[in-house]
Amino acid sequence: MSELVPTKWEIMASIISHELKDGDVMFLGMSTGEITTILHTYVPGVGLALARRSHAPNCYITSTDSLLMEGILGDNMRVISAANIYLGEIDIGLSSCAQVDKWGNQNIVSIGDYDNPSVRLVGPILQPTHLAYMRREIIAVDHEARNFVDKVDFISGVGHQDLGDVSREALGLPGTGPCMIMTDLCIFDFPPETKQATLKWIYPGVTVDKVRANTGFVHDYIPENVNPAPLPTQEEIRLIREEFDPGAQLLPR
Repeated sequence: MSELVPTKWEIMASIISHELKDGDVMFLGMSTGEITTILHTYVPGVGLALARRSHAPNCYITSTDSLLMEGILGDNMRVISAANIYLGEIDIGLSSCAQVDKWGNQNIVSIGDYDNPSVRLVGPILQPTHLAYMRREIIAVDHEARNFVDKVDFISGVGHQDLGDVSREALGLPGTGPCMIMTDLCIFDFPPETKQATLKWIYPGVTVDKVRANTGFVHDYIPENVNPAPLPTQEEIRLIREEFDPGAQLLPR
């Protein structure tokens, strides 16, 4: 039997799965657009289903904006109140944005000057709360140069720095801030020594040059050696294709 070759979406779902620890509660916000919905809703949902089948049987998801997810997550979804969020009881949050900068600050309010923007966006909704209170935050965003900027035009979700001399701690933000940016090309992390987005993994078929061409960061975010993303196991691929998403309604194939 020939070896199954994973799609980039399956690779991402596996990465999310291994980010989850047993007992974790993951919260998904709202998403719009086809690619963003896959990145922000379906990939983490499938990732959680994988985690529950292996190393984290007691992790849960708290919300989803798609009925398609109920088939694999029905009894693994929990209803929470705002108090759970503000008490810091959510381990991982997923958020998306129109702009993200090197510090992991996010913008979903306006492009250009706030008072006279070129584009007025949907507004922050729950994003400020995500970046303030979630213990860890994963930013899921389409990988286009316009989305990856050196400095966001408006901070609707606070990352790690670029707040003058004011730290997250000084602002009273209990969450640790973004830990990962997950895109359809690669994964960035935030090394503790710099807290700046750094290219960690690229997917099969993606080159560093392609990432560079689609990223507006100007700091030194590409290390000397960039590793390929870890691939899902054959069993993980089988679970996704035969049990969780046989019709490829969630993760395109």
